[in-house]
Amino acid sequence: TDIAIFIDDGLCHTQILDLGGNHLSNDIAVGLHTPYETAEELKIRYGSVLPERIADDEQVWAAVFGEKSERSFSRRFICEVLEARAVEMFEMIREKLELTNYYEKLPAGIVLTGGASQLPGLAELGREIFQMPVRIGAPAPHLPITGLSRKIMTPGYATSIGLLLWGLQANDRLWRRRYDLAYGGQREWLNTTVSWLRNLLPD
Repeated sequence: TDIAIFIDDGLCHTQILDLGGNHLSNDIAVGLHTPYETAEELKIRYGSVLPERIADDEQVWAAVFGEKSERSFSRRFICEVLEARAVEMFEMIREKLELTNYYEKLPAGIVLTGGASQLPGLAELGREIFQMPVRIGAPAPHLPITGLSRKIMTPGYATSIGLLLWGLQANDRLWRRRYDLAYGGQREWLNTTVSWLRNLLPD
């Protein structure tokens, strides 16, 4: 998990925590004795960090180690596992933020990005723990970039696209100061970069 604090449009602090979305999937794999890939699918399809909203009798089926047929599991139990890890992560993040002395200077609150941020209930749980606004960040629908696949217009790619936009703006200001160039050349450069990144994505 990466933490970045912005004050007045300026980056003030960064930090990396050794906890992330893969730990959520790993907890399910350990708790249910399932392969990691199965646990990841369960997280995506049935996961939530608000288990109290899941019916007690709701069941899901999954493959387990050492058995040929699938077994049924309580969906609520899976969500309780996810909630416990999410609470641990958020409490650790809050502790780190408080140590920076910036915690009381975040009126706009916290923006969550990354694939795991799409887990249902995560923003709501965050608001409860951080006691401030928490929302999920995703690329805006209208960007000054052409050719982006819908596959990457999600919170999972929000940081990457944000860095591309920042690079576009920074390079544009630099070139305009030095050579008085227009946006066209920079957009062409960025679109070439995006095209290259798009080729790395699976079909």
